Amino acid sequence: MRQVLRGAFGETIRTLRKQRKIPQERLALLAGIDRGYMGMLERAEHTPTIELTHKIICGLELPYLEFWTQYYETFDLLCRRRKLRPCPKANGRNHKKG
Repeated sequence: MRQVLRGAFGETIRTLRKQRKIPQERLALLAGIDRGYMGMLERAEHTPTIELTHKIICGLELPYLEFWTQYYETFDLLCRRRKLRPCPKANGRNHKKG
């Protein structure tokens, strides 16, 4: 599952970056990381911190919702390809009110 999570993240970055015609080197500069590390993220070789994720989303000049919507669609697709269940459906029993 970890590889699917990383893969969806990397694919999301790559897709959105290319849609915006932002070179990998430029996005890495905006996020404050080395271009090689950005490549490793896109190839699902590393997992970014929350802080780095924020910097990448800002570098892409996206609303969070747009980024995470694209991520979820990619994650769901990768899960279906591997015949994995992405997330259990909430049934309300484990959620506390108030």
